[in-house]
Amino acid sequence: MTAKLAAKYTTAVATLRDRQEAGATGLEYAGMIAVAALVVALIWGAIDKAGVPAAVKTAVEDLFKPN
Repeated sequence: MTAKLAAKYTTAVATLRDRQEAGATGLEYAGMIAVAALVVALIWGAIDKAGVPAAVKTAVEDLFKPN
């Protein structure tokens, strides 16, 4: 049993040692941030172009307008 565990440990350590990429790099994080910013900008532009802020403002003003 101990020999099998030692063999598995040795194999795992060798595999991890030979890996070239351990995780995401700064460039990958920068790319994810850039894509997220682009998506937000596209959604923001679509909402602004559709006149949603003005419609919400009018609806809220009509709701609280004294009659």
